Amino acid sequence: MLLPLVLALALQQEPAPAAPAAPAPAITESLFVVKPFAERLALKFNWRIVQIREESIAFPTGLVRDVTSALSSRASADPVRRAAALTALGATGLAGGRQLLVEGARTGGPLEKRAAVLALAELGPESVTFLRQTAESTDPFLAEVGLLGLLRMGSPAVQAEVQAVADDPTSQLAPVAAGLLAFLADPGGPAPAPPSVKLLYELRWEAAMKFGLVNGRRYSQLQIDRLWDDPAFVGTVVLRSARKLSLPGVRDHLLAMVDKVGGPEVVHAAVSRIPLALGSLIQLGIWQPANLEEWDAALDALVETRTPKEGYEIARAAFEVEQLRARAVGILMAMGDETRTGELKDLLFSDDLEQRILLTRSLGSSRDPSWIAELGKLRSESDDRLSSAALVAQMRMRYRPAEEVVRSTVLDGEHADRRSVVLELLEVHRDSRVPPLLSAALPHLEGALRLRVAGVLCSGTSSTPRLIVRDALERGVESDLGPELVRALSISADHEDLEFLSSLFPTGRREQDIELARALVEHDHPVGLSLLEQALWSSDFDQSVIAAGLIVVSRGIDTLALHLDSPPGPVGRGDRRRVGFALGEWGGFEALEVLSRRRPSSDPALQGAYLGAMTARTQ
Repeated sequence: MLLPLVLALALQQEPAPAAPAAPAPAITESLFVVKPFAERLALKFNWRIVQIREESIAFPTGLVRDVTSALSSRASADPVRRAAALTALGATGLAGGRQLLVEGARTGGPLEKRAAVLALAELGPESVTFLRQTAESTDPFLAEVGLLGLLRMGSPAVQAEVQAVADDPTSQLAPVAAGLLAFLADPGGPAPAPPSVKLLYELRWEAAMKFGLVNGRRYSQLQIDRLWDDPAFVGTVVLRSARKLSLPGVRDHLLAMVDKVGGPEVVHAAVSRIPLALGSLIQLGIWQPANLEEWDAALDALVETRTPKEGYEIARAAFEVEQLRARAVGILMAMGDETRTGELKDLLFSDDLEQRILLTRSLGSSRDPSWIAELGKLRSESDDRLSSAALVAQMRMRYRPAEEVVRSTVLDGEHADRRSVVLELLEVHRDSRVPPLLSAALPHLEGALRLRVAGVLCSGTSSTPRLIVRDALERGVESDLGPELVRALSISADHEDLEFLSSLFPTGRREQDIELARALVEHDHPVGLSLLEQALWSSDFDQSVIAAGLIVVSRGIDTLALHLDSPPGPVGRGDRRRVGFALGEWGGFEALEVLSRRRPSSDPALQGAYLGAMTARTQ
């Protein structure tokens, strides 16, 4: 099961040759802290950071097509994206964008108007008249933006006009004009940055991130490079992708990681792929999850993969953990074991509300009709979550009166229990009786609840839920909902969905980016392949070999051989031996024979391939 000692010694890592020192980055670490636009505006103004940003950004004229596309896309209702697009359009300096900017300044929302006015200032003297008119606006902030736009023109005559406003004691804009002049005279000095100045530079940074270049590259690519350099990020994506990897040798590597590394992600991946082996280790007392977090990951895996009796020993052991009993009993019942439910009857009517809800939900998997009456008692409970859990559990037990109540409740927009019932249906959406009810309810739902229901229905035949989810992701959703929607859309993603998901990556939200990267790996997207290549050459032994397996499944053994021939930079003998091992394990003696024709016996990659092929022979 585990690699022999001699094999482990043979594959010990040797230090890679020292890489040449990288030049000092032009962008400080703080520039990669991606915060929402509104949050950045609220931060204390830092002129040094602004200077670094301004020195690093550029807006080539070739960006115009991307910008105009963004202004006309389905995401056009996102005010920050539109404002960034208008800012980028002005920053290109192309006079052909003037009409779009004027239109934005006249008819857009508040943020769009301000961005368009500031962008017009980048197009030269022809914008002066419009900026003068804006500076006379009855909207104080828009007037301030107009004054800043005039000062951005760099004309002494125009600056004198603003100075005259500052010197006019009868003008309401005098303090604003004076503040702008004071700041621009010495940006790093004691004068505070006026709101319009903060807005200007945040819009330019947002525009650079969305449409421009940072240090000569797309900002998204810079972010991707940083994610690829993060071992925890890469490792999590590889492990989540490995949940569906069916190559025989994966078993040994996952067991080794469970033994040596541990953690929820490792446990989840291992339970997804090898529940029977882990159950045997638990039964023999050799291993068990180290803490509640790992136990939860194990139970999540059993539920998500709908593991049949191969996961029985894991669920049985979880039942012995007091905090997990209510949840574990539902999994055991789904496996056909209802011998333990009687022990939990007291808990069903205890003071522990959360455990009562979990147990009630679990009883929906029971085949014992005597529980229907007990659940009926819970339907009169004052807590909405508990009463809804009892109602839905009865429905799942094929109790027709409950089915009728659930259907009428989710379709009644005025029903007081509608939200709690829909939320409970989402908790048990893998039950075949649930999706039709959620599908019927979807047209009548709003907000986050509508998005969650649409996400659950993405795997169905209707295109409507997928369009809802795509639109929400494009506009931006709450951070806790984003990963859920990405997972939903990626399950049965077609080519259009995949390109859409790749266009979102990266978002700067870690969990959502993990799910996006996982989707790109599982659907064989080039960005996903680049992550696997990073894992192949930089991860620990077992994770590296698993990444190699994912490459082989998606692109074939020849692609893995090409990676071995063309490493991404200076690599050590140990790295070559490890990747060679992966080639031998996943390609067998046939791959070993091909490699031996063009490499000497002293080559570490060939040595590793021989050991890998020998290991595969014993699996």
